[in-house]
Amino acid sequence: MPHPFTEMPEEEVAQTGEALYDAVVYGLTHEGELLFPPKKKAGEAAASDKPVKEVPLEHQVEPERITIEGSDYFDWGYNLNHYFLNHGWGDGFPIVPPTEEAVNRMLTGTKRDRNEVILKMQPGMGLATVEKIAANCVMAGCEPAHLPIMISIIEAMDVEEFVLTILAQSTGAHAPILLVNGPIAKQIGMNSGACCFGPGKDSAANTAIGRAVRLCMMNIGFTYARIRDMDTIGSPIKYSFCAAENEAENPWEPFSVEKGFKPGQNCVTAIPCQSLMEIEDMESDTPETLLRTFASSIDSMGWLGARSWLGYVTPPRMKVALLLAPDHARMIANAGWSKFDVKQYLYAKCRRKWGQFKHQVIPRIESKIVLPGYRWLINASDDTMVPMVRDFGYFDIAVVGGAAGKSAVSLGLGWPITKEIKD
Repeated sequence: MPHPFTEMPEEEVAQTGEALYDAVVYGLTHEGELLFPPKKKAGEAAASDKPVKEVPLEHQVEPERITIEGSDYFDWGYNLNHYFLNHGWGDGFPIVPPTEEAVNRMLTGTKRDRNEVILKMQPGMGLATVEKIAANCVMAGCEPAHLPIMISIIEAMDVEEFVLTILAQSTGAHAPILLVNGPIAKQIGMNSGACCFGPGKDSAANTAIGRAVRLCMMNIGFTYARIRDMDTIGSPIKYSFCAAENEAENPWEPFSVEKGFKPGQNCVTAIPCQSLMEIEDMESDTPETLLRTFASSIDSMGWLGARSWLGYVTPPRMKVALLLAPDHARMIANAGWSKFDVKQYLYAKCRRKWGQFKHQVIPRIESKIVLPGYRWLINASDDTMVPMVRDFGYFDIAVVGGAAGKSAVSLGLGWPITKEIKD
């Protein structure tokens, strides 16, 4: 479709829908990649009804090998990067050439067979073989030791509650946050401290793994910008968004243990993220005052999750992930508060007056697409305090970063998924 229905008058919605009907029929009955069929002249017969040849993904032929030439190494590297970028296979940064030798080296990082199909990756349902994941890892600058983590990330994002199809194709700037727990993080040199989500030598492994995930989303899941990825503005978090949890300075149990895994078990969590906000508070010396700062940042009317719990968005659970700096986590824990206490307090304080955002909900109540239990809000007073999430279970807490009272909050899209990392 040429443009979303967003804020479009009803009569224009109807006209646009009618115009799209022929395009849908054409796309389902003809070969090729035309987004819209050629316009027919008056009295002209319909275009060819030749059916599309359907080849099961499992029966696809061996991928072709590409030859890139150049007058010297630098010319060759320039030509290779432009070839990949022009075909849509790159993320805009220079890539490491995925030569057969480099891919074979990457495959030494796992015991799995190179042809093993991990899954069909949404939304384009490309076959995520071990070899294809390895090729994208090479392009991103990963090391062989990173490959098992990558395979587990791909598996985690395929779980229905992660809502990868929405995250990959939405008009929003969504991206997965990747959080690694267990001794593997230190073994491969991941950063869990200062600037762990940022650039530099200390975060090189973080950056490479996060970048490989985006390349897999593009080249295996076919999440290409302006084709499937219809992001309105975009965000740098879509390039790479990966770190290890700072378990050494976490006063509570590790994030993966909270999700049901054993201490010391290597795990990775994929967290669907809609936006990330830094929260600065260097003055608070009690959990109550600090968490009020967090609550006043989370209750954003622009976050879809603040309204989705009313029942008109699938999935209704759009989680909030608190990425607590060690200083903040320590101060809260030293006061005797558990993660459970933090979640309950935030649920009680993350509230807004109904009059501030009812204009976004009342049309949906009138259309009866809000859960019946919340339709009483149509007659509620503007001063009625309404929660921003359905219950305290909508909050997740991890400890990352270095010194100083600066944490962050991720307003989420779906449900975090944790997987064990296997060889």
